[in-house]
Amino acid sequence: MHYCKKQYYPKIRSVEKMNTIEAFIGEVDRGLRTKLEFRSFLWQELKSSNTLDLVTDLQEHSEEFVRAAAAWCIESHQNEVNLVTDIREVRETSVFAANSRVRFSSGYDGSKSWWLNGGSGYDGAFVDFTFVREGSLPAAIIELDSQIDLTEGTGLRHFGAIALARVRWSGTPWQTDNTVVVHIVSEIPSDTEEFFRVNDMMASTEIESHASLSIETRPNKAE
Repeated sequence: MHYCKKQYYPKIRSVEKMNTIEAFIGEVDRGLRTKLEFRSFLWQELKSSNTLDLVTDLQEHSEEFVRAAAAWCIESHQNEVNLVTDIREVRETSVFAANSRVRFSSGYDGSKSWWLNGGSGYDGAFVDFTFVREGSLPAAIIELDSQIDLTEGTGLRHFGAIALARVRWSGTPWQTDNTVVVHIVSEIPSDTEEFFRVNDMMASTEIESHASLSIETRPNKAE
């Protein structure tokens, strides 16, 4: 049983918002949704409401996974506020260097993720960072060792040997190991801001939403 909404949601003014949150929690309890899905849902609610009141109240919830999701959202929000997004500074301070050898693996369904096509992953080299939008962490351009050519059941084709990767979780900087959203293209878009704007308006145009991207070897930046 969850806490009474009136008693434990003092800062959330909308009854509709309270009901939506509790309904999602109930679906997790019944096994209809995952805890990760709830965390993603809560993060989107935080972004749309633009206030910490929502997750602040949930830190006192009776369900442990709800408290954990709220704590993660608060930490991510603070990281986002402090995140360095200027592309020139990211290039200077990032763990990535030109020609760093990298590897994509895993996905939303782990080692059985569709985009792996029965393999263990894809290798490639880091090329550069590219602009996404004002205030957002730049995306990474990766040149793959081999071309990808996969078509979804919907007819959406993913073709090319260039991967555009964005860090999955807002507020997280580029690290040695990352969870990323991946788009496959045959050539680097001339306007990557427009590319991401259009793709964000459409549903699931990426080839994978939860891929792992790791640096295997990293040359010195002076090289």
